This record gives sequence, structure tokens and C-alpha cells, in this order.
Amino acid sequence: GGGGGGEDAVDDENCRVVRVYRRLRVENDDDEGGADPAAEGADASSGMSGAGGGDGDETDSGSCSIWALVGYEVLPPEDGGPPPKNGPGNGNGDRYFSEWRKFSTETALLDHVRRDCATGEPVLLPPYSLDPDQSARVEDEARRSVERVSEEFRRFRVRAEVARKQADATVRALHSSNVATTRRRIEGEDLEVALEQARTDHAQLAQLRNEMAEQEVKWKDAYDALLRENASLKSSGAEALLAAQWRHRYEQCLSEKDDAVARLEVERQRAAAASEAGKRADAGKYESKYRDLKESFRLYRKKAKEIFEQQ
Repeated sequence: GGGGGGEDAVDDENCRVVRVYRRLRVENDDDEGGADPAAEGADASSGMSGAGGGDGDETDSGSCSIWALVGYEVLPPEDGGPPPKNGPGNGNGDRYFSEWRKFSTETALLDHVRRDCATGEPVLLPPYSLDPDQSARVEDEARRSVERVSEEFRRFRVRAEVARKQADATVRALHSSNVATTRRRIEGEDLEVALEQARTDHAQLAQLRNEMAEQEVKWKDAYDALLRENASLKSSGAEALLAAQWRHRYEQCLSEKDDAVARLEVERQRAAAASEAGKRADAGKYESKYRDLKESFRLYRKKAKEIFEQQ
């Protein structure tokens, strides 16, 4: 299944393709028989151990050849024993290894990959990798694109800055014009408002003056009435004083009468108490005299009875 002629580095009967890591289209060189990517350090085993050497001795009759980094799995022998130790990928006891293979056509690569698809999932081929010349061309084109975009961005930034400055200048001009117009309008409105306020204040001041004059007239009338009342009170003050003096005398006499009545009552109570005490004293004296007389009469009768009995 290996393409390009020459002896294969792997035994197709004991190995199975598990993955194609990279594929590269290389123009054939008649003198050297095609470049060997493995010899140029293009080994990309991607975690697969035991990368094999390239088939640099194969020849291709076409103008281009295809190099592919193919991953293999070493199949165990049919008798169930361990794989041979000198087989590919078994230098360190690993079942998986990768190797650069050369194919003359893409059909040969597909045949080599799909020869045992029935044993598992189909192997997908990656897109072609770029060779150094193509990579250099792509890098150069990318660099030129970046420079072109950078120049366009610089020009755009300059145009945007100029447009921004022009817009700022226009805005400042409009703002200055609007400010001047607004100032003139505000000044005119302020004058009208001030004039109207002055008129209103003058009208309020005149009304306040009228109200103050009316209030002053009312206060003057009240003051005159108070003066007249005070004069009338002063003219009748003598009679009022005489009446007050007589009333004071009457109240004084009434107070003296009440005091005399109170003292008389006290004296009456004292006299009654003294009379009662005298009566009680006289009653006690007469009672003692009566008892003495009664006792004397009893003794007299007793003696008289004794005399009659003796006779």
C-alpha cells in the first residue's frame, strides 16, 4: 500500500493505520529524488512514540509527490503471543508509532489509509500543509496586508481627527452665536421684568400708604376719644373721692360695731359661767348645812327616845 516505490519501512500486515497527522505536497527533484521532510526536522508525532525515518530512496515519475506523517498501531500476532521485539515501534515496548511515508499520488495515499477501514472508524485526512516557500509567501502577503491596513487606519485616524476638530470649531462658533443671542434676549427680558416689577412695587407702595393714612386717622380718633373720657373722669373725681371717704368711714364703723358685739358676747359668756359657778358653790354649801341639821335632829330624837325609855 505504500506509494512511491522502494522498500517500505513498516510491515503493512502487522501494522494498522490509526491517524494521519500531516500531509505535504512536495515538487520532485530529479537529482535528489524529492525532499525528505523527516530529514528537515518536520517530525510531528503528536504524542506518538517511535517516529521512523523517511523513505528518501523512493522515486516518483510525476512532478509532485505527497509526504504524509502516518500513525500506526502494531497488531498482535494471530497466535495471541506478544509482538516481535524487533518490529517497528517496539524499540521501547510501545504499540503506537508514527512515520513519514511518501506517495506518488493522492489515490495511493487514500488506498494506503483505507485498506483496513472495515476494522474501525474511517481515518480522516488533514488538509495539505504549506511548504516553506508557500509559508514565506503567505507571511509576506500577511505583512503587506497588515501594513496596508495600518496605513489605512492611520489615514482614517487623521481624517477623523481633522473632522473632529472641524466639528469642535463649528460647535464653538454655534455656541458663541447662541450665547450672544441668548444674552441679548435675556438682557431685554430682564429689563422688561425689572420695569414690570418696579411698576408693581410702586402700586403696592401707594396702596400701603393709603392704608397707613386710614389707620393713622383711626388711631387719632381713638386717641381723642380717650382724652375726652379721661377729662370727664377728672371732672367727676371730687364726688367720687367724697363717696369713697364716706364708704371708708361706714366700713370702719361697721367693723367697730362687729368688734363690740363680739366683746359683749364674750363678756356675757363669762358672766354666765361665773353665775353658774356661784350657783354650784351655794348649792353645795346649803346641802352640807342640811345634812348637818338632819344629823343633829336624828341625834336629838335618839337622845329623847333614850330619855323616854329610862322613865
